[in-house]
Amino acid sequence: RWFLGNVDMEAVHGTPRRSDKTSARVIPCYHPAFGLYDPDAKGLVYHDYSQAAKIIKGKISSEPVVDAYNSPSYIEIDDPRRIKIELNGANSLRIAIDTEGIPSLPWSWQISTNPGTGIVVRSSSRWFRACTDTLYRWITDQNPLVIVHNAMYDLGMMRAMGCDISSARLYDTMIAAYLLRLEPQSLKHLARRHCGMEMMEYREMIGDAADEK
Repeated sequence: RWFLGNVDMEAVHGTPRRSDKTSARVIPCYHPAFGLYDPDAKGLVYHDYSQAAKIIKGKISSEPVVDAYNSPSYIEIDDPRRIKIELNGANSLRIAIDTEGIPSLPWSWQISTNPGTGIVVRSSSRWFRACTDTLYRWITDQNPLVIVHNAMYDLGMMRAMGCDISSARLYDTMIAAYLLRLEPQSLKHLARRHCGMEMMEYREMIGDAADEK
């Protein structure tokens, strides 16, 4: 933290970082004793020092990963025709889906068909049902790879909004991180580690409201 500030070790371990206090690269590594005290942590310790060795030997870049989309395009849509245009303009048959709310009170669904772009459709909008139907038909017809983070949440939410994607080709980034055993499962941490994206944690956003609840 002296080098990097108030960082979360889970988010930065084993990755090169820049420091405001030195021109040298900093590679945060879990302490070897962590692996001795906690057998489940041995893989993390081994991973970090393996990465540090590769960086020092020049086998992988010492440059921290940089956010390639630091000015993303976010738009809100309430028109099924616009949704269809956006879906048909996808660069590949991949779509990322996120949801907000709870199944009994859904707030919105969000999609991204191209890197650096995002579309939000709110449940309160006039043409919400038609937009959702358009999304469902496109997924059914095109059979894209549907990327989610925590399918246990998003599948139920999408089903509650009239778009059952449980039979789609799913890729769950949270489960992928869990199976690797080396990565945090937090979407924010993963985005920071692999994409250089700095995003506000959910807890930071809601603040004291969480304690009151």
